[in-house]
Amino acid sequence: MNPKNKFIAFIGLPGSGKSTTAKELAKLMHTQYVYNEPEENEWDDLVTRREFYGPFNGLLWFRNTRVKGLLEAYDKFKQGNNVIMDSYYDKAV
Repeated sequence: MNPKNKFIAFIGLPGSGKSTTAKELAKLMHTQYVYNEPEENEWDDLVTRREFYGPFNGLLWFRNTRVKGLLEAYDKFKQGNNVIMDSYYDKAV
């Protein structure tokens, strides 16, 4: 790892501008490694049809999506890249 590289993660309320800020910061830092949490229109049926699948399965989908992004982001960081994540926590749905 290069000590000058940055791994930046945002946390905040839905709709507070995390994704927008992450995208703009990526431009300023000249990095392509931005990991955005899926927007509502990208949510899987496990989330959007939680009355059928159950709320726990929706939460698992968010966790699996988040963990996959975290692992990929950390790998890019270890390779010497600047990395930005717009979120690193599970959403309650």
